Amino acid sequence: MSETAPSIEYGPEVGSRQTSHLQLFQDVVNAQPNATALIAKHQSPRAFRWVGSQHVDKDYVQWTYADLDRGARRLATALNRLTHIERRPIAALINNQVEWALLYWASAYLHSPFVPINPKIATRTEEINHMLDLVSPVVVITADLTIAGQLEQSLSEKLMSSIAVRMTLSTAGAETTNPWNLLSGVMSGDPTPPDTPDVVAADDTIVILFTSGTTSLPKPCALTSFQCLNAALGYMDSQKINSSHRFVQHLPGFHSYGIGWSLGLWLKGGLIIYPSESFEAQATLECFDQLKATHMGLVPTTAQAILAHPSFAKTDLSTLVSVDISGAGVLPSLVDSCTAALKVPSTTSYGMTESPGTATWGVDEGSVLREGEVMSGRPVRNAVMKICEPGTRNVVPRGDFGELHNGGPQVIPHYMDSRVSQKDFYQDDEGIRWIITGDQAVMDVDGAVRITGRYKDMIIRGGENISPASIEDYLSKKEDVFTAYVVGAPDDMAGEVPIAVITTVDDREANLSELKQDVTRDLGAAFAPKMILHLKKDLGLDAYPSTASGKIRKVELAKVVREYLKAQQEAGLDKSGSTIDSLIGIWKMISGTDGLLPSTLIESFADSLMMMQLSGMVKKELDRDITVEDFKLCETIQSQADLIESRPLKSAVVAKPMREGPPTIHDMPHAHDQPEVFERTQTAVTGLIAPLGMKWEDVEDVIPLPDWDTIFCYRSRPSSWNLRFSYNAPVDASALEGAVKASLEYHPTMRSMALEQDGETLLVTVRSSEEWFKASITTGWAVQTKEDVNTLLLDDPVYDNASAPGPLVRFHIARVLSDGTSGLVLIASHSVNDMSMTKIWLEDIVNLLTGEGTVGHHAQFKDYATAFFDHRDGLEADNGISYWAQKHQGISLLPESTYWPAQRAAEWFKGVDAGWSRWNGGKARRGERSVAQSEKIKAQKGIRRMVKVDDILKLKAEHNVPVFMLVKAAIAIMNISKTGAKEAIFGTINAARTWPFSSDYSALEREAYTGNPLDISGCTTEYVLDRIPVGTSKSLLAFMQQVTKDEEQNSAFAHTPFFRIVDRLRDPISADDTRTFAERERDADSILPLIRRQSFNWLPTAPTAQNPKGLRFQEMLTRMDNGLTITGFLADDKRSVALSFSWDAEHLSFAEAERALDEVVAFVDKMGKEENWGASVADLLRM
Repeated sequence: MSETAPSIEYGPEVGSRQTSHLQLFQDVVNAQPNATALIAKHQSPRAFRWVGSQHVDKDYVQWTYADLDRGARRLATALNRLTHIERRPIAALINNQVEWALLYWASAYLHSPFVPINPKIATRTEEINHMLDLVSPVVVITADLTIAGQLEQSLSEKLMSSIAVRMTLSTAGAETTNPWNLLSGVMSGDPTPPDTPDVVAADDTIVILFTSGTTSLPKPCALTSFQCLNAALGYMDSQKINSSHRFVQHLPGFHSYGIGWSLGLWLKGGLIIYPSESFEAQATLECFDQLKATHMGLVPTTAQAILAHPSFAKTDLSTLVSVDISGAGVLPSLVDSCTAALKVPSTTSYGMTESPGTATWGVDEGSVLREGEVMSGRPVRNAVMKICEPGTRNVVPRGDFGELHNGGPQVIPHYMDSRVSQKDFYQDDEGIRWIITGDQAVMDVDGAVRITGRYKDMIIRGGENISPASIEDYLSKKEDVFTAYVVGAPDDMAGEVPIAVITTVDDREANLSELKQDVTRDLGAAFAPKMILHLKKDLGLDAYPSTASGKIRKVELAKVVREYLKAQQEAGLDKSGSTIDSLIGIWKMISGTDGLLPSTLIESFADSLMMMQLSGMVKKELDRDITVEDFKLCETIQSQADLIESRPLKSAVVAKPMREGPPTIHDMPHAHDQPEVFERTQTAVTGLIAPLGMKWEDVEDVIPLPDWDTIFCYRSRPSSWNLRFSYNAPVDASALEGAVKASLEYHPTMRSMALEQDGETLLVTVRSSEEWFKASITTGWAVQTKEDVNTLLLDDPVYDNASAPGPLVRFHIARVLSDGTSGLVLIASHSVNDMSMTKIWLEDIVNLLTGEGTVGHHAQFKDYATAFFDHRDGLEADNGISYWAQKHQGISLLPESTYWPAQRAAEWFKGVDAGWSRWNGGKARRGERSVAQSEKIKAQKGIRRMVKVDDILKLKAEHNVPVFMLVKAAIAIMNISKTGAKEAIFGTINAARTWPFSSDYSALEREAYTGNPLDISGCTTEYVLDRIPVGTSKSLLAFMQQVTKDEEQNSAFAHTPFFRIVDRLRDPISADDTRTFAERERDADSILPLIRRQSFNWLPTAPTAQNPKGLRFQEMLTRMDNGLTITGFLADDKRSVALSFSWDAEHLSFAEAERALDEVVAFVDKMGKEENWGASVADLLRM
């Protein structure tokens, strides 16, 4: 077969698909009734005299096939006498014991599905109620009364009362509330079995198993007689099992792997040996010495336990023929160890609850290792396997990696629970049932399959796919390492990094630094774990989280690791030593590198992403504000430490002295030192604040607002340009009130009013006082639950708005009666608040509530606004005017169809619009905005989607396209798909966190404006209008690069005064400007409405990202006077994007918005894949 053959392989067609397992079992019973079928070393035969076995003189149970069959039919008779079974399920929470075998075959005789459940689940209330509610068993059997009592505590009263027969195998344990029949008591009556009923059909459900997956609630899988038979005989075929073989059954009886081996041995006339109730290495080894066992199935944990057991070296394993090692995490090193120590072939098999016994590696195929990797096997009888492109059904060539699909009669058609997703099941044109497994796999030329990992387990570090298995296998081969598992942990810069969790041989001390260095040397830097943790010493665990079948629950392990890392982070850095010691500690936290010295070269272990983290951590931990560029000039850790010591403490930098009293004429830039302007301002401000009981002496500053903050003060409805946040606080209402009041000292714009004078909108900040608190803070409210905070004073005409003249920020504090916590509703005008400012304030609230940090004054918004005002007519602003005027010249000449969404009503408002008026001051006409308010509220809350960007970091690293430019390009393409135009026109929101027009500053101004603009407490947001030409013949990569370049130019002129742009468009731009007066007027008047029609806002972090020790985010309502806001941010996994739409329901229906968002998401998905970058925009529109 050529290497280009497709990755699809069929198992042999064997036997009739109309045969049932019970039919074959009866054939074996009739053929060899006196052959031994079952031995239980840990159980006495005296409790089972009712079975009628002749082997009652032994110390343990030993039954022939006739005994097992007779006992099963007698048990079926007894159960049916207790209640009419009527093919209803029989559930059992028991261990590895002979009763399991009796119940398995008794259920078959009763034509009832057998539902074996892990006894440990009895205490897991949610799981056990979920499972039993789905299957509705008529009989429930427990191993003892302890488990029975646990069930009584866990199950709902309704569910417990629905169980017709409750039975236990032992009276050991506490008393129970309900009566439970003892099995031996039930079987003390007439032992005569009934006539054998009709044999079950091949397509009858005989077993219901629940997935033992590592996430979510278990999902029920109904397996038919033929499905179980096919899987069981698949195992037997590969191992050449016959009637002389003896299998040590220490695998759990509630997993398809263990059930398959038991059924297979019985159908072949072999012997099943139960060594103990659950796996014990000593008991398993005794089966070889005492009972001459020939086979056993292992998972990695049981294999390691057996090889490490003290009795292993003394055990006579001469009768052992082969072992099957299966389950997730079978590493080459483990196969090598088993083969060497057991001196027999070590094979593997593969299956899943939804598709049991799908592939095996035959015992006569030679080593299961190929080129150092563990093969998973070939399809068993009647099964088929194929490898497809992830997320598709397109088969890849052999040798290519892809996603494994299992097919054949062994695949269930769907889960029994209709509430869970069935999207991974499908049937092809040939009638073959398939399941998409989620496993990454590759098929060799000869059809053998190797599973390389779970797609969800892949770690993407800086854009590179890291397979945990390769690191696990490497570490497991190290001398002192016993086991190793690798999980991903979030990283601010790299997206995700591997963390290894190991156990060591005899709890030895392993040199973790050397281990990481070895991985780096042999596998590459990307594969080096950021940290190597010891399971017991670091995480405090005696064993890895695992399923009953031994599968490691990596989701739970990753959660434990994240909690450990979080605790380490919260514990902070040990700063008691020297600067160099602290810096080495910081570098260890960032890079996970041990053994760092002062002389260590930075380039030997750090990358540019880590340098960005360093700047932030040095500011946080060492109180020095040093740029990445300055750190990059240092060659060694010592030189970085010297740089840090040369800089003053950030907290030691002398803050500007706070002025006493109200502002003077020289403190008001808009007054231009003109006494008459100052006096008019003083009079106007005094009149503004007098109703609040305040005087001129209470005023702190009067500041001319920048253009967009002025626009945000404009009021076309009571809640124009408002943001409403709802929070829950883990303190009582009085403590929350105290923190809010204290925070206002550090945030002047949160105690402000606004007024208009001489064409300028002025921000008036007042000093904290009881009068101001009374005006802006309300208390005494009470709600029942924290969720009720979301509706506190909602749409109240007075309290639920913070528009000009003010207060521009309002706080409403409530007691939460259900749990004693408190709630806060924050309503703020966008003129003084944006998301960056909110984040700064929330950090202060954390420190005020917890006392864990100090609160200091921030960079002053007054300085920002003054710089904007003083230089709005300067050279840098002039350059911006020229840029934007040229860009927007003639924009009004475009047809209305160029813009999206289409305007269907007057104005653009998100949310409730009661009391609205036109932007130009004109009155609203009745019926102009007629969509129901309920629809507007629904549209205001919006919709969100998540989309993975496969090659997100490669796009930036190799092509300098950041992810938000990919999203912006996708939005542009969505626009032209709606309009058919050649350009996309929409607004873009810029955080503008830089000092405005800094190139024009004097030396004194440069000295004055030294604060970090990221720390400005106030709104610096600017909107710009994008005009993006979209050439459909251009490649997607070239288009994204075009959008990126355009954004760089836009950002350079983001501070350009908006009102000056509008005024400039009213005049001829150049001698070549042929626009008429009317056209120039229309250009000028169209800019703001076009920005308001549709805007894109990329957030640096999720709006919900905040410290849970402070205010816990619940809901945000944005009341922007916009038609559509498209918001995006990078998700926590650093490779997915969250996109949301919120809109004015007058112009878009909910269905239209959903379709448009889905279109953007689809574009982002396709544009994020390197394989599509060469395709054209036109190709994308056809995909």
